Amino acid sequence: MDKAVNYSKAFLASLPGGQGSVKNFLALLRKHGDLYLLPRILRHLEQTLSQKGETVITSRFPLDEKTKQEIFDFLKSKWSDVKEKDIVYKTNPELLGGVSIRHKDFLFDATLDSALQNLKHTLA
Repeated sequence: MDKAVNYSKAFLASLPGGQGSVKNFLALLRKHGDLYLLPRILRHLEQTLSQKGETVITSRFPLDEKTKQEIFDFLKSKWSDVKEKDIVYKTNPELLGGVSIRHKDFLFDATLDSALQNLKHTLA
């Protein structure tokens, strides 16, 4: 599973723990050298909290019907609760390319942006 998703889940789980929760969470990120993931963690938290239950597919350009059907078939093979009417297609012109799929707490990020970020971190 995506590291950013795991951290965001840990963050959500830590909130009832009191004042030190956020501080402890940030210390965990620093300990593992993963502070660079904070923007992605926050994006995931925002999506999770604002659109619970939806499936969101984001790409640079609008997807054609064939691609939409292939993505739906993939999702349906993984989760029987996916409904075509609940899928929200978004475009983000800031993406270099690729697609990201979020269904509940699952994030499949096949964007070029993510690949370049991972490469940058690997080479650092």
